[in-house]
Amino acid sequence: MPLDPNGHPTSPRGFRAALHTCGIKVSGSPDLALLVSDRPSRWDAVFTTNAVAAAPVVFGRERLAQGLPLRAILVNSGNANAVTGERGLADARETAALLERSLDLPEGSALVSSTGVIGVPLPMDKIRRGVPGIAPLPVPDGGAAFARGIMTTDTRPKHASISFPHAGGEITLGGCAKGAGMIHPRMATMLSYLTCDADIHPDVLGPAFRRCVESSYNRISVDGDTSTNDTCVLLANGGADLPAVLPGTSGASAFEEALRVLTAHLSREIVRDGEGATTVVRLDVVGARDALQAELVARAVCNSPLVKTAIHGRGGRRHPALGGSFHPGGAGPGARHSLRLRRPGAVRGHARRGGPDPVGPGPGEGNHHVLDLRFLRPVHSDKRGLHHMNQPTPRPPYQGGSPGSNRRDRKA
Repeated sequence: MPLDPNGHPTSPRGFRAALHTCGIKVSGSPDLALLVSDRPSRWDAVFTTNAVAAAPVVFGRERLAQGLPLRAILVNSGNANAVTGERGLADARETAALLERSLDLPEGSALVSSTGVIGVPLPMDKIRRGVPGIAPLPVPDGGAAFARGIMTTDTRPKHASISFPHAGGEITLGGCAKGAGMIHPRMATMLSYLTCDADIHPDVLGPAFRRCVESSYNRISVDGDTSTNDTCVLLANGGADLPAVLPGTSGASAFEEALRVLTAHLSREIVRDGEGATTVVRLDVVGARDALQAELVARAVCNSPLVKTAIHGRGGRRHPALGGSFHPGGAGPGARHSLRLRRPGAVRGHARRGGPDPVGPGPGEGNHHVLDLRFLRPVHSDKRGLHHMNQPTPRPPYQGGSPGSNRRDRKA
């Protein structure tokens, strides 16, 4: 089941996308991205668990609860529409209604997302001009442009597709994601949009989707900060015109495996593009009491600044970071721990119950992807007394990181 890193959300049949500029970003860069399904799509979504949820997240939860088919998603970048109160929610609802009218879609069939600066109201005058402008633009090969349009602090777009055989034909899944900072999902800043041209039974789509999100996007950490806007959506429109994927069939298993591979790839791309980092590692936990304990151990290690600095210095073997990271809720009393670097870019952690001699791995296993923590260029003043806080030095291609990015505004 090979992955195509050049694939995107419109690789599956029956999806179109477009990119447009409406003036939200002061740079003049494109700031509206539109994804459209030619058919009503069965869909599911997960959103941030942050106690402070942005208006588009609140609106998205409302739409999901309605249970209506989805036809379009509009993403604006440059403004998160977060911490904007009732006005923000009203703006999200108005934007969705405007999109439905512009595309001649049924009421309740459009979703909106926002990413960018927090605490600033959405400039609805620009949105009202921009939505009718982007409505006629979606094309079948517009998925890569859509992936670029949802970026904020990302250094590159993140998209891919994957296909598998089914009932004498082929089913394709595509997707994209954005995120480089405020990454610590229990759904964390990240957006992801996944598409599929199969007719997926709801008892297959929902459970498989949530298991794949749990094993991918919820297993990464950049800086330990969850966002207000985290959203992941999966749409399945049946555009392949093949028999439905039903529960308990080989097709259901193949669909979930393809989705797992796709989400795992996109989540790793988010970590690789993380702000301020040079090294990506995968932490494996084995021998825990159960899967939940393994997850707690993995999170405890990956969120420790001591561990992150140890990774950056390639000093994982018997580092004091390990002991400091196992706080209550982790492996618990009597567990043995070790952290060692197997090779550059890989770390393996063990938590085994018993005495001083290893007793072998228990049933509980888990993993997590994490970045190192490196020295940041200090804030300084020039001859005019101006503080250089918002001028990151260029990041190496495909390495992520932003050595000087002490940003005043957090982005979601």
